[in-house]
Amino acid sequence: MLSSCGDGSSDPVIEEPDAIIAGNISTTFFTATVTGSFSGISKYDLALGKSGILYCEKSDNAENMFKQWKEGNDNPECKVFDKGKMNSDSYSGTIGGLIPDTEYMFCLFSIDKDNKKREISAVHTFRTLTFEPGIEAVKMDSIHYVDALAKVRLTMDAKDAEYCEIGVLLSETADGKTDGSILFPYSDKFKGTVRVELKYIKSNQEYYCRLYMRYPTKNGMSDWIYGPETSFTTKDLMDTAIDLGLPSGIRWAGFSLGDYDFASTFDKSPLFYWGSSQEMVIYIDAKTAKYEITDVRYEHVDAQGNYLDLGNEISGTEYDAAHQRYGGKWRMPTKADLEELIENCTLSSKKTLYHKHYHYVYNYQDNAYRQVETDDVVDYFEVTGSNGNNIRFRFYESIWSGTCDEGNAIYILYCRPEEGFRPSIKLESVVGRRGRYCIRPVWDPNMPDE
Repeated sequence: MLSSCGDGSSDPVIEEPDAIIAGNISTTFFTATVTGSFSGISKYDLALGKSGILYCEKSDNAENMFKQWKEGNDNPECKVFDKGKMNSDSYSGTIGGLIPDTEYMFCLFSIDKDNKKREISAVHTFRTLTFEPGIEAVKMDSIHYVDALAKVRLTMDAKDAEYCEIGVLLSETADGKTDGSILFPYSDKFKGTVRVELKYIKSNQEYYCRLYMRYPTKNGMSDWIYGPETSFTTKDLMDTAIDLGLPSGIRWAGFSLGDYDFASTFDKSPLFYWGSSQEMVIYIDAKTAKYEITDVRYEHVDAQGNYLDLGNEISGTEYDAAHQRYGGKWRMPTKADLEELIENCTLSSKKTLYHKHYHYVYNYQDNAYRQVETDDVVDYFEVTGSNGNNIRFRFYESIWSGTCDEGNAIYILYCRPEEGFRPSIKLESVVGRRGRYCIRPVWDPNMPDE
């Protein structure tokens, strides 16, 4: 679609020997195609030299500026685009980063192979479109305790999206704006839906969620544009805090950090390095249904690769992933917590859970998320407290404590079968922080309020 041409009509301007079409005009980009030849430049020079587009915002001086460029006098206001495609005697190029609802003037240029002779075509005019994206209300998915998934359908050209700031915001009050809200910027390649994981948010909290965006203007970025709001409430973490009647009064979570349903096998649970806040990525291949672990950067090492001193107890500190993610009185268990659990609880016999597990995965072949169904079999046992309440552990599950001894050995709770596949939990230690283990949070009523 052509908004404005050199003759003021809505049809492409055809002027021999140049045949220029300004087409595919959008908000921040346009395509110009030239057929024919430049006067005085052979096809040989055209092929070995350089061709492209000269353009600037519309002004009375534009044509003179282009002519001055032809004579070798460059001007910063005369922008040169030379990344298009040359096919025989035709050139096409798409320019991005233009200002919406703005008139531009442009012409085609060519430089010979010796970078000496410059030629330009006739000058033409076009106007970019007004920025009017279609923004739908947020659709929430996978709402858990401290995270959720937001998906927003956004109608606009993918090329325009590259030049915009886009994201999803959370506010505890209606009509949330970027100022004072939690912002989750969107950085993936735009394909019509903005999909953002909302992490590290509060448990049992009502939120208002909406898309926010802005676009480039002559004077910088525009004011923020907001989409319709959606409200949702996260689940209450205290529903997962199981009172086992322990002397200390602490409560154990019903599942590992980052896991929201015990009904999944151990190799699907998020794993962590000791002292690391980064959850190792565990993903499934949409074709083979096999899970793999993607390693993460360990953040607490110096330039020589030596471990930084985090102290002998990280439970409840800035290095405690459970406390950082859940907040409040939640933390990693200490060595004393593990010992208390072993001494005051009883273990059931082996149990097996059969079920279907559903998982959304990203398939890189078709650039889309799809739901994958897998058969899941979980061998587990129950740990029961003096009051009859219990929590479950999977076989071969290893759980970090926050306690490290003077020899840099870190204590873990290891759930392993003994003879006859009889469950057991033991306190063991491992040297080094790069073991891949789960974190089972505990809620401690004795922790001071933050």
